[in-house]
Amino acid sequence: MAGVDEPVVIGAFDEFLETRGHAEKEFFKMLDAELNKIDTFYTEQRQIQLDTMSKIKQQIAMQRQERNSLEAALTTEPVVLRFLHSAPVSPSTMIRKKVLRDAMLEFYRGLLLLRNYQRSRWSAMRP
Repeated sequence: MAGVDEPVVIGAFDEFLETRGHAEKEFFKMLDAELNKIDTFYTEQRQIQLDTMSKIKQQIAMQRQERNSLEAALTTEPVVLRFLHSAPVSPSTMIRKKVLRDAMLEFYRGLLLLRNYQRSRWSAMRP
Protein backbone atom coordinates (compact mmCIF):
# COMPACT_ATOMS: atom_id res chain seq x y z
CA MET A 1 0.00 0.00 0.00
CA ALA A 2 2.80 2.44 0.87
CA GLY A 3 4.60 1.58 -2.35
CA VAL A 4 1.50 2.60 -4.33
CA ASP A 5 1.19 5.97 -2.57
CA GLU A 6 4.90 6.76 -2.65
CA PRO A 7 5.18 7.98 -6.29
CA VAL A 8 2.24 10.34 -5.71
CA VAL A 9 3.99 11.83 -2.66
CA ILE A 10 7.26 12.19 -4.55
CA GLY A 11 5.41 13.76 -7.48
CA ALA A 12 3.63 16.19 -5.16
CA PHE A 13 6.93 17.13 -3.54
CA ASP A 14 8.50 17.71 -6.96
CA GLU A 15 5.57 19.93 -7.88
CA PHE A 16 6.01 21.78 -4.60
CA LEU A 17 9.71 22.34 -5.35
CA GLU A 18 8.91 23.69 -8.81
CA THR A 19 6.96 26.54 -7.23
CA ARG A 20 9.87 27.52 -4.96
CA GLY A 21 12.89 29.68 -5.57
CA HIS A 22 16.46 28.49 -6.03
CA ALA A 23 17.44 29.09 -2.37
CA GLU A 24 14.51 27.01 -1.09
CA LYS A 25 15.31 24.20 -3.53
CA GLU A 26 18.90 24.14 -2.29
CA PHE A 27 17.68 24.15 1.31
CA PHE A 28 15.43 21.12 0.69
CA LYS A 29 18.26 19.33 -1.13
CA MET A 30 20.49 19.97 1.88
CA LEU A 31 17.77 18.63 4.21
CA ASP A 32 17.41 15.53 2.06
CA ALA A 33 21.18 14.97 2.14
CA GLU A 34 21.20 15.30 5.95
CA LEU A 35 18.32 12.85 6.25
CA ASN A 36 20.24 10.38 4.08
CA LYS A 37 23.26 10.76 6.41
CA ILE A 38 21.07 10.00 9.42
CA ASP A 39 19.51 6.96 7.75
CA THR A 40 22.93 5.68 6.65
CA PHE A 41 24.36 6.12 10.15
CA TYR A 42 21.42 4.28 11.72
CA THR A 43 21.64 1.44 9.19
CA GLU A 44 25.40 1.05 9.78
CA GLN A 45 25.03 1.07 13.56
CA ARG A 46 22.19 -1.44 13.39
CA GLN A 47 24.34 -3.78 11.27
CA ILE A 48 27.24 -3.44 13.73
CA GLN A 49 24.90 -4.41 16.59
CA LEU A 50 23.59 -7.41 14.63
CA ASP A 51 27.16 -8.56 13.91
CA THR A 52 28.10 -8.13 17.56
CA MET A 53 25.05 -10.12 18.64
CA SER A 54 26.04 -12.93 16.28
CA LYS A 55 29.59 -13.04 17.69
CA ILE A 56 28.32 -13.08 21.28
CA LYS A 57 25.93 -15.94 20.45
CA GLN A 58 28.86 -17.90 19.00
CA GLN A 59 30.93 -17.30 22.14
CA ILE A 60 28.05 -18.39 24.38
CA ALA A 61 27.59 -21.55 22.31
CA MET A 62 31.32 -22.30 22.62
CA GLN A 63 31.18 -21.78 26.40
CA ARG A 64 28.18 -24.10 26.69
CA GLN A 65 29.84 -26.74 24.56
CA GLU A 66 33.00 -26.55 26.64
CA ARG A 67 31.00 -26.79 29.87
CA ASN A 68 28.95 -29.73 28.59
CA SER A 69 32.04 -31.63 27.44
CA LEU A 70 33.67 -31.01 30.82
CA GLU A 71 30.55 -32.19 32.65
CA ALA A 72 30.37 -35.28 30.43
CA ALA A 73 34.00 -36.11 31.23
CA LEU A 74 33.42 -35.63 34.95
CA THR A 75 30.33 -37.88 35.06
CA THR A 76 32.40 -40.87 33.92
CA GLU A 77 34.70 -40.56 36.94
CA PRO A 78 33.91 -41.94 40.41
CA VAL A 79 31.98 -39.62 42.74
CA VAL A 80 35.00 -38.70 44.90
CA LEU A 81 37.15 -37.74 41.89
CA ARG A 82 34.24 -35.86 40.31
CA PHE A 83 33.95 -33.69 43.45
CA LEU A 84 37.68 -32.98 43.49
CA HIS A 85 37.82 -32.04 39.80
CA SER A 86 34.67 -29.97 39.67
CA ALA A 87 35.53 -27.67 42.57
CA PRO A 88 38.30 -25.53 41.00
CA VAL A 89 37.57 -23.49 37.89
CA SER A 90 40.50 -22.73 35.63
CA PRO A 91 41.62 -19.10 35.46
CA SER A 92 41.25 -19.05 31.68
CA THR A 93 37.59 -20.08 31.99
CA MET A 94 36.95 -17.34 34.53
CA ILE A 95 38.64 -14.76 32.30
CA ARG A 96 36.62 -15.86 29.26
CA LYS A 97 33.40 -15.60 31.28
CA LYS A 98 34.32 -12.10 32.45
CA VAL A 99 35.21 -10.98 28.92
CA LEU A 100 31.96 -12.43 27.59
CA ARG A 101 29.95 -10.78 30.37
CA ASP A 102 31.62 -7.43 29.63
CA ALA A 103 30.93 -7.87 25.90
CA MET A 104 27.27 -8.57 26.63
CA LEU A 105 27.01 -5.46 28.83
CA GLU A 106 28.65 -3.33 26.14
CA PHE A 107 26.30 -4.82 23.55
CA TYR A 108 23.31 -3.97 25.74
CA ARG A 109 24.53 -0.39 26.17
CA GLY A 110 24.92 -0.14 22.40
CA LEU A 111 21.37 -1.38 21.91
CA LEU A 112 20.08 1.22 24.35
CA LEU A 113 21.92 3.99 22.52
CA LEU A 114 20.62 2.76 19.18
CA ARG A 115 17.07 2.58 20.51
CA ASN A 116 17.33 6.13 21.90
CA TYR A 117 18.76 7.31 18.60
CA GLN A 118 15.89 5.68 16.73
CA ARG A 119 13.32 7.28 19.02
CA SER A 120 14.83 10.72 18.62
CA ARG A 121 15.04 10.19 14.88
CA TRP A 122 11.35 9.30 14.69
CA SER A 123 10.27 12.16 16.92
CA ALA A 124 12.33 14.61 14.87
CA MET A 125 10.83 13.41 11.60
CA ARG A 126 7.25 13.35 12.85
CA PRO A 127 5.09 16.09 11.26
